[in-house]
Amino acid sequence: RMSASRRISKKQLKEDKFAEAVFQLGEMGRENQRSIVAVVAVLLILIVGGTWGVRYMKDSNLESQQAFSKALKTLQVAVASGEEAGYMAALDTFTEIRNNYGGKDVAKWAIYFEGYCYELNRQYKLSEDRFTEYLEADRGGEFEVPARLGLATSLGGMGHVRKQALALIELSDRPEISD
Repeated sequence: RMSASRRISKKQLKEDKFAEAVFQLGEMGRENQRSIVAVVAVLLILIVGGTWGVRYMKDSNLESQQAFSKALKTLQVAVASGEEAGYMAALDTFTEIRNNYGGKDVAKWAIYFEGYCYELNRQYKLSEDRFTEYLEADRGGEFEVPARLGLATSLGGMGHVRKQALALIELSDRPEISD
């Protein structure tokens, strides 16, 4: 409790600058109530939309990574068994990933693995095309060295031995290739 000498009189309250500012702010709030409600509504929509957008991106990344893992597993089983039908099943999955997740790393990686599947099926022209496409899409990427080796293999498979030799020489000059 405040003592009588410490209590603020109505006159002092009227003259108090802070109280006056609070009253004016309250009055402005009542006058602009619709605008304030609209601004708050827009802010809430932006916050909720942003949250949903982030959640969608996370779900999409997870989904693309799961699809890619599944495709790799299909390819691994096919390579272990040596079944060409398995290579084609993996190829279909990598093509689907490429088409569904364009712009993500897994879509670029899928291009490399399409080339690898074509190479395993001895479809060397298609393999060469995919490896070349991968090297253009993901310069310095995760699978650059294997793609260059696959490109050389494809060239050799098509009978372009000189081009294959040049590609292997170029590959051997890369710093990440050890003696």
